[in-house]
Amino acid sequence: MLKVMKSKITNNSLVISFLVCLLSVTLTARQALAEYELKVSTYETGLIQNSLGATEGIRIVFLDLSDAKSIYLTEIGLDGSVLSRVPLLPNTLAVEEKVREALYYRKSTDSYFLGWHGKGVYEFDRQGNQQSFIKTPPLTHDIHVDDNGVMTFAHSWSNEREPQAFQVDKTGKVLWQWNAKKFIKANKFKKSENRKEPENFAAATSAVPVGKDKVAVTLSAWNVVAIVEKKSNKVVKYISDTRRPHSVVVSNNQVIGYTSRSMSGLRKHGPGNSLVVYDDKHKMFSRTFADGVKSLDLQYLGNGLWLLPNGPNILIMDSEGIVYWQLDLENYLYLDGARFSFTNAILIGNDKEYKRPNKTFKSPGSDAVCKFTITAKKFDKRNKGRELARLAAGYISQKGPEIKFHIQTGWGFNKKRKDLLTNKQQLKIKGNELSGSLQVFSNYKDIEDSIKNPVKGTLKAKLKNGLLQNGDFPLKAKSGYSTKTMNFKLSECNTK
Repeated sequence: MLKVMKSKITNNSLVISFLVCLLSVTLTARQALAEYELKVSTYETGLIQNSLGATEGIRIVFLDLSDAKSIYLTEIGLDGSVLSRVPLLPNTLAVEEKVREALYYRKSTDSYFLGWHGKGVYEFDRQGNQQSFIKTPPLTHDIHVDDNGVMTFAHSWSNEREPQAFQVDKTGKVLWQWNAKKFIKANKFKKSENRKEPENFAAATSAVPVGKDKVAVTLSAWNVVAIVEKKSNKVVKYISDTRRPHSVVVSNNQVIGYTSRSMSGLRKHGPGNSLVVYDDKHKMFSRTFADGVKSLDLQYLGNGLWLLPNGPNILIMDSEGIVYWQLDLENYLYLDGARFSFTNAILIGNDKEYKRPNKTFKSPGSDAVCKFTITAKKFDKRNKGRELARLAAGYISQKGPEIKFHIQTGWGFNKKRKDLLTNKQQLKIKGNELSGSLQVFSNYKDIEDSIKNPVKGTLKAKLKNGLLQNGDFPLKAKSGYSTKTMNFKLSECNTK
């Protein structure tokens, strides 16, 4: 009897194991075959046009990895309509784990460059026709191509004996390379190890020219962006962070922003990805969280807006964290998440000479619209005291005495916490005074690290002509047993 029971148990276990394997194979195949289900969940039309000008020619371009046979290059309009979808290369991602593809658009040739780890760089026209192929050293994540064909890129999975960054010409000849070992060993950086890639030495995920003589290289494993002088191969400046920097953006011969994320699997200091932006004087920087699972690409669009592909979505946002446009993958989880989601994205077709008005967009139904930010009086002590302690930001509108916060975000909100402040304000204008209460976070840590509820804040602001106006106003809220004063700033006000 006992033998019979053991035999049945063994047979049942074999059947269950077979079914589990069959289900796993089926799901994997279905995930790879599932076509992207795209949805534009946010499109602030007036604000986008106010910041970017005419939008008819704007295209959002990304790699579509959902097809089992081919990798597609897709262009869509801001309304979400697919305008072009062309196959580029066979989709071998399922068997090539060490691939973090890189995508770059060069306006002078109206062509795309696709970097592929272990192979090289392909150039395609916008119809998907291959123009050239250049065999290069290993590259991952990010690539920059100038009008002379010089390519700058990093090698994320390099060991300490290999170069972490390269420049090659249009034939693939190496013009410059840099190994970060001496720089890392000479400094006492704390390693931010990626648990998925334990043998990774520096995790160099991005390399971008800084003028003709320098290159900015992200060393994500050490929370550093290094500015390397090419002639001496020495680091002349570096930026240290509390998170892993990924994609760096350079303008006017200096770093103006980059993406960063918490250590893989740990999610320290809030949601996964954040956008770091420096001020005009490069003395202070602000950080806003974008959540998501990836931060492999970043593009500055001008007039304060950034394009950030984020895994399950692509965002157009500003440095305060206000999202102006968002494209979602509705079937993100069904696609096996990060592996088949948005990895790279580019915006093309915008007028780079367009100058944004000093005032924000106002709909005909409003009397006034302003941008608002809530900040702590003191800067955050981390990151050498250079990080702005911003607690919330958004847009506030007025119609008669009524006040409405119609777009709002927080410094480090995840998706659930954004709802905590929505419609929980009782501000009104009476005569020439804006007064009332609103829900706020009074402490920097309450937003970033904990899950505390907001507290009641009170505001009194003197106005001219009974309309919202630019200015800084004290916002008081309870913080423990004391009252804390924060700064409520209105800017870019547009009044009737």
